[in-house]
Amino acid sequence: MLTEEDLTWAGRFCTRVAELEEGQLVDAGLSGSSEVAAPHQHTPYKVSARKEDRIVLYDPGEVLYVTSHDGKTLLRTANDEATTPLTLQELEERLVGRGFFRAHRAYLVNLQHIKAVIQFTRNSYTLLLNDAAETQIPLSKNAERELQARLGY
Repeated sequence: MLTEEDLTWAGRFCTRVAELEEGQLVDAGLSGSSEVAAPHQHTPYKVSARKEDRIVLYDPGEVLYVTSHDGKTLLRTANDEATTPLTLQELEERLVGRGFFRAHRAYLVNLQHIKAVIQFTRNSYTLLLNDAAETQIPLSKNAERELQARLGY
């Protein structure tokens, strides 16, 4: 849950937006309905990946990034790397509203783990992650514009 005065901004990052006026629920995001909605039940989601002889279930918040390389989709956390059976596109669809961003055609990045945006040339950008290795992820020019609009920097 978060509180935000800019409903447009909140709507891009939240799966549900409720509007309050003087402490009263004005709009519960029901497309014009004046009814008050039942409490939203959030279905937990874990990202499955294979590591050695087992299937590991990762919390999306722990995932630094996901990349696709040589036909495999690799999931990276601060301490781990594993192969997931899902494609980058499938993961992007499942992680909508959970803070992930398509930084490049082969990278899906968790916005909560971005430390800095580095501009090398007029058209060349890199994301610096806040992990111990200070991982760098390529950022396309179009994705940089979208990220700038999304984060307001």
